[in-house]
Amino acid sequence: MRFSKSPIRFAASVRIDTFRHPTDHVRTAFDRRRGQTTNHVQQRDAPLISMHDHHVALRNIEAKWLKLTVEQRVFWGKQDAIRYREQHAELSQHFKDELKLLQEPQKALINDLFEQKEQDQKRIQQGIIRNCDLLVGSSLLSLSTDFSNFSTVCGFERENREDDGAGKLQPLRGPRCEKIPPTVGVQEGLDKLAQRSEFTEVLHKEVQARKLVVEDVMACLNHLYDKVCKRTKEMEDAMVVVRAARYTDNERAALVVLLKLQDNWLDPLDWIEDMST
Repeated sequence: MRFSKSPIRFAASVRIDTFRHPTDHVRTAFDRRRGQTTNHVQQRDAPLISMHDHHVALRNIEAKWLKLTVEQRVFWGKQDAIRYREQHAELSQHFKDELKLLQEPQKALINDLFEQKEQDQKRIQQGIIRNCDLLVGSSLLSLSTDFSNFSTVCGFERENREDDGAGKLQPLRGPRCEKIPPTVGVQEGLDKLAQRSEFTEVLHKEVQARKLVVEDVMACLNHLYDKVCKRTKEMEDAMVVVRAARYTDNERAALVVLLKLQDNWLDPLDWIEDMST
């Protein structure tokens, strides 16, 4: 029994067909877009690329990427610098605006303080002038810087039960006059007092009432201190008396003008004019 055909007959009975690779029908994404079919069998027929050429191609690609990276780094560095300058300018302007908002009330407050200070100084100066016009301190009519006796300046006589001679009066209390320094002499103080407007006003009224001449009364004032000092003696409390028997009409008028002037001062002296001879 024969179990197989002869080799020749077997070979003749075998169907001869074309061998196909399993990946014949596989297409890449690139081949599909181009509508072409490329398999590994066909790739075997492509020209071979040497390792050197492949390495060179990679180096070229790497150089291009490196150049692009450097250019982009420079570009973005410039953009960052521009953006930094813009932000810095915005922040600087913002801080300037905030500082201006804070400084404006401060400047207004400082201006108000300076204006208030100037106004206070003006009021103080005006007050000093008014006080000087109304109040004469001891420096105006004294031989020392302390409060002194009004009689040492004018030598007014005053009435006393035991002695009719001139005596020492109590000190005149009042602030020191800034317009006349405390170092001036008594007669110089009287001369400066005679230059004041309130003295002139009282003088003209008194001269008109007594029917005297202003120049004659002023002439008596120039040597009034030297004359009345000769009559001055130390006595205790009494009233100032201007006696007609001891002074001329012009001298008595000058003394009365001084006494009427001091009536407007603080704590004025009591005085009378004795017309008996």
